[in-house]
Order: sequence, then C-alpha cells, then structure tokens
Amino acid sequence: MVGVGTVTASLLGHRISRHLGPGPAMVAGFACCGAGWLLAAMAPVGAIGVAAFALMLTLFGAGAILIFVNFLALRQAVTPTPLLAG
Repeated sequence: MVGVGTVTASLLGHRISRHLGPGPAMVAGFACCGAGWLLAAMAPVGAIGVAAFALMLTLFGAGAILIFVNFLALRQAVTPTPLLAG
C-alpha cells in the first residue's frame, strides 16, 4: 500500500507543489504522514484495523513523497552552481 501512496503523490506532487508552493506542500506532507501514524495508533483490532493500517501506509507513502521531493528541490535551488554535480 505504500506504493499506491508514493505513485499517486509522485503523479500529483508537481500540481500540489505548484498550487500550494513548496513550503506548504512540505507541511501538507508532514500532516499526511502524521495523520497516517495517528490512524495507526488509533486502529482497533480486527478487519477495520487492517484496513486502517493499509490506509496508514498509503498516507505515509504519499506524505513522504511530498516532503522529500520538495525538500530536495529546495536544497538544490539554494546550492551554489559550482557545488552542484553535473
């Protein structure tokens, strides 16, 4: 289920970042990851808990992509040109 979240976020991440901006998109990624972990902490035992765990993995994957893609883009943007590999 992590793969579903990562693929979805990587397909929509550019639009989200362009619409919100890179900083707010990173905050949205942190919120998405946090919501996933909160869901896992509150998941009951049984079938609903298994479904909640699957949703948590999806939220975590999507949030991680939103965080790291924007973080790496911002890091590259502030790195002086001579220090960039290429």
